[in-house]
Amino acid sequence: MKFRIYKLMRLALFCSLFSGVAASVAFAEEVIKPKVVILGYFETSKEYGVKGYWGEAAKPGELYYWLKGLGLSRRIDVAGAFEQAWANADGSIIALKIGPNSLHPAVNITALGLDAKFDLRQSYWLFSGIAGTSPENGTIGDIVWTDFIINGDVAHEIDAREIPKGWPSGYFPAGSTQPYPQPRVAEDSSDNARNWDESFTFNRSRTVFKLNQQLLNWAYQLTQAEVLPESKQMQQVRAEYAQKAAQQKSAVKVGAMLSAETFWLGDLMDGWAHQWVNYMSDGQAEFRTTSTNDAGSMVALAALAQHGKIDPERVLLLRGASNFDKPPAGISAAEQLVREGPQDFAGYIPALEGIYQVGGRVVNELVNNWDKYQNGLPGR
Repeated sequence: MKFRIYKLMRLALFCSLFSGVAASVAFAEEVIKPKVVILGYFETSKEYGVKGYWGEAAKPGELYYWLKGLGLSRRIDVAGAFEQAWANADGSIIALKIGPNSLHPAVNITALGLDAKFDLRQSYWLFSGIAGTSPENGTIGDIVWTDFIINGDVAHEIDAREIPKGWPSGYFPAGSTQPYPQPRVAEDSSDNARNWDESFTFNRSRTVFKLNQQLLNWAYQLTQAEVLPESKQMQQVRAEYAQKAAQQKSAVKVGAMLSAETFWLGDLMDGWAHQWVNYMSDGQAEFRTTSTNDAGSMVALAALAQHGKIDPERVLLLRGASNFDKPPAGISAAEQLVREGPQDFAGYIPALEGIYQVGGRVVNELVNNWDKYQNGLPGR
């Protein structure tokens, strides 16, 4: 009897150990190693379960075309994130809504990077979303591969009614006692963007980021000839502007993103944006687009890269110009705010469609030729 009990105990122990091993193997098999991670900042479509943020009929958001076009129908919990990830059948592509604004993306990206269900060390990252653009050097419908991301929020501010005479503005980059002193960098030459190479780089305060230029140039060369969506409404809006750049058809371009959580608008603010981008990048960046999101995303990526969770050289940022950042001549900034609603921008749908068209070509190239791009980055 004791022998039978002993045998049963050994059998139970064996089964327990086998179950533990099997569970460990099952867990290992569940680790998702996406080839591409797609990030969008907001979503307003009914398919996503949203009725529309502004009361009107819901329209597609920044993930809609990706989810539908790439068959991303699987839902996966992300520990510590506000949203679930979406994935295709084999997990080679995942997508996540990380916004709104700049703080939410930092939290959601960090959560994704630390979740043990995902191995992102060899994943390519594609951030995508709509943006404003300046009629001085762009037009609605433009699709822009981003080289520099510049934080426009870390600043000193004095009310405009109290600024000293001779100051161009009471709002200027933090770290100085007056607007835009020269030289900008006096302590550390490595903080000067003129000295940066083509790799993923950022300054000490993590307010200026430069993405891998070789990867960016590869993506641009692959997509620069794309014929982008156009509409009569876009043409009518462009016709209101006297600037030559604003009147052109949309095209694939390269330029800098100014990330500031204030939804700013107007001729004076457009001038501020150009000056801020030029100053903070030491003259190396050309202002192209503006939104509220990307500064937080870049900080999160830098932290994850520091701990080997991601490869920061595999990051791309694509922005579609949905609207101009200032009104045409004769229209005040306040009037323009009334004329345009968030989902009524003339370039809203064309920008989303263009992002998917241009970005989708890059995603398909990376996924379909994964062996080629797994160890050797495109453009090298």
